Amino acid sequence: MLRVLLPLSLFAMSLPAQELPEVEFVETLSSDGVFARPLLVEYHETDPEHCLVVEQFGKVWRMRRDGEGDRELWLDMSRKAFHPRNGGFDEEGLLGMAFDPEFAENGHLFLYYSEKADVPQEEGRRRGRRRQVGRQSVVSRMQVDPKTWEIDPD
Repeated sequence: MLRVLLPLSLFAMSLPAQELPEVEFVETLSSDGVFARPLLVEYHETDPEHCLVVEQFGKVWRMRRDGEGDRELWLDMSRKAFHPRNGGFDEEGLLGMAFDPEFAENGHLFLYYSEKADVPQEEGRRRGRRRQVGRQSVVSRMQVDPKTWEIDPD
């Protein structure tokens, strides 16, 4: 493996230097300590005034992009997602959210989260580590009205 990596690293060092784009820093969205383990902030062009803040513990907050005004609980997956507050590990919970490329037309929103599986937990060893079964990763598609931002409960 070392023989492969060494020539590749020498090749990378011999590449011509590229000029990096200028970085502009802007004022960040203030959390004022009101979010519990925020993982990402999502925006969509159908609602240019607002953003969605995703927390690991399963909550998605909707708030103004400029940080003014109150935030509102837009989606609560805290009972469905398996996270550190309900028995999960630190790397579990509501871990991702993405808009369908055609969200403005179809209203599809995708969530990635951990949940408890309906199978009993088994303990064993795999390469010297404890292995636990009884949890699974889920990619779920939700239906959202792109005009009103209301979530279809089904």
